[in-house]
Amino acid sequence: MEKEYSVRRVKLEGDVKNLQDSLIVQKREYEKLEEVKDREELKRKENERKLERLESQVTTYPDEWGAFPNEVKEEEPHIVLLNNKTKEYKQVKTDFQKDAKNTEILEIRRVQNRFLYTQYATMKKQIERKNPQLENNERVLYHGTRSEVIDAITKIGFNRSYANTGVGADYGKGCYFAVNAKLPLAQHCVKDSDNKQWMFQVRVLVGEYTEGEKDLLVPPLKQGSDSERYDSIATNVTNPAYFVTFLDFTAYPEYIIVFKQK
Repeated sequence: MEKEYSVRRVKLEGDVKNLQDSLIVQKREYEKLEEVKDREELKRKENERKLERLESQVTTYPDEWGAFPNEVKEEEPHIVLLNNKTKEYKQVKTDFQKDAKNTEILEIRRVQNRFLYTQYATMKKQIERKNPQLENNERVLYHGTRSEVIDAITKIGFNRSYANTGVGADYGKGCYFAVNAKLPLAQHCVKDSDNKQWMFQVRVLVGEYTEGEKDLLVPPLKQGSDSERYDSIATNVTNPAYFVTFLDFTAYPEYIIVFKQK
């Protein structure tokens, strides 16, 4: 009986050894499989990063844009006078006169600047990645100005160096954009010698904003953060009249509206 017990014990020990060897083999196979999965995941993430880099290098221009004359360089604007019969013209006019009543629109010009728009589109992607919780980081706003600075804005965009020469700096020393076309009419649209006035319809990346204060040079830090700032500021968070931006290429001058007040 003792011999039989001994045989069974040896057999059991053998079975245990075989099971242990099998488990070791399975563990190694599992570890190899996990290594493969890790490599595949790393490769997938790297491909995603490559795709993001490629996408960031490719800019899709607005559908409304027409062809550029051969003589217009990449960094130069191409200004297109809109036909007043087109849907594009009528939409810009309707949006403008919704609040800027008693005005006569003389012409609307589309600004096609590949360099400026590419920089703006890149900034838009960055702000959208920063604020995934927001449905829309972009707004269509208005910027009144003088005829003599129109060309400069279409070439280089909005310059913060002149921030305190127009509307002032009551909400910060940035670039000011109005939520409707009525607001800039009286103070910021300076009449030229023919009594014509000028205003830009602008695409602006307001992102996540807060209320500003006098003489700010950058947006305030977000509450609880020592490094992350708001994207822009507003005259009032609940019902803003103006937005103020501080970073380059956060606004694109989409249309020039030339008009007279009746």
